Order: sequence, then C-alpha cells, then structure tokens
Amino acid sequence: MMRLVLPLAVLAGPALADAALTLPPGCEATLTVQERGCSVRVVMTCESDGPGVRRDLVFEQEGMTFMSTTDPEGQWLTSSFLASGGSEVLEDSPADRISMSNMLATGEDPYDFVMLSEEYGDTRYIGSDRLTGGQAVIDGVIMPYGEWGYVAYDAAGQEIFRSEGDEYVATGWRIHLTGKSRTTYPDGSVEQLDYTPVDFILPGEDGFLSPVPLYGCEEAASR
Repeated sequence: MMRLVLPLAVLAGPALADAALTLPPGCEATLTVQERGCSVRVVMTCESDGPGVRRDLVFEQEGMTFMSTTDPEGQWLTSSFLASGGSEVLEDSPADRISMSNMLATGEDPYDFVMLSEEYGDTRYIGSDRLTGGQAVIDGVIMPYGEWGYVAYDAAGQEIFRSEGDEYVATGWRIHLTGKSRTTYPDGSVEQLDYTPVDFILPGEDGFLSPVPLYGCEEAASR
C-alpha cells in the first residue's frame, strides 16, 4: 500500500499547473484521458507493480486527488485518496472478483469483494457491471456501453452508500471509464457526478501527460 503512495507523492500539488508530469523511474505512461467534471486521468505501468498491473492518477484543479492500481481484468487492487490521506487494498481472497473478460463474454459481471483500510475500516462492495448492447464513439474510439451499480457495506454489514451509473469499456486498453454516476447515502442525500471521457491523448500528442483538467471546471467550482 505504501509502495503505491510514496513514489508518486512528488507529482501532486499546484506546481504542476504549467508542466507535464515527470514519472518515477521504471514507469511508462500510455494514455491521458481528459474527462468532464474537471478531471484528467493519466494511465501508466510500472515495472515494480508486476505484469499487467495499471496505475491511474487522477488530477483535479487542486492537483492529484486519487491514485489506484488495477489488474488486467479491471479489479481494484489499491486505492489512495490524497485529500483525506486514506488508502485501501484488496483482500487476499475475494468472494467474486471483477472480471472484464466475464462481462465481455456474457454481458454481465457480478462481483463481491472487500477493500481493507486502516483509515476507513473495511468496505465490502457487492454489485455488477452490465453491457447494454450499445456502443459509444468518443474521440474516435469505439467502446461498448455499459451500466454499473453496487452497494458498499461496513464491517458490521451496515450500508454505507449505494452507487450506480454508466460506463465506457475501452477494451483495447482494458479500462472501465465511468460516465455519469449517482450515489445515495442512508440519510437520503444524493451526489451526482459526470466524469464522461472527452479526449483520449496518446504519447506524442498535444496534452499527453498534462495534469491540467480542461472540461467542466466552472461547474465543478460552483459545486
């Protein structure tokens, strides 16, 4: 868990506003995704993570806010939330892992797993990803269109929140990309967000490795 946080901590902060990222040794960026909601995602791989493991770094106006590692099936392995300082790591033996291959083969992938956290306590996620049968074309990339939904429970089995939304499955990169989402809390409050991808930027293209979000920042500031 700390192996994820420490080498990347130097990337966070407002000093990056006018510069491209400098990656840690042994890491290679493969994709930058500009998203709605004033968010930009940098996708990379690092030799220390092992074959097929992907790191996602998410930047908003204040700098880097989130980091995660996922396996080639899209299963969350680690998550780090920089604003709160908390992090999570996948349990050793999940009841039902996320599997992109299963979703693409059958149209739906149910899952049931626990993320362990010293700061937040353990959280169990039960839900599924489902293809709708439709496709989306964003910035020239054709992607199956899907929907997802899950309920998060604490260690005592009490519901923490439930989320649902749509997604775009970038099969060539083996990435689930969230679009619009809705999260409902037990007190009845609701949070709605939109991180629909807008631009896919490859190495050598303008904007690659830029941590500066371009879309929806006025709306995000008003929220």
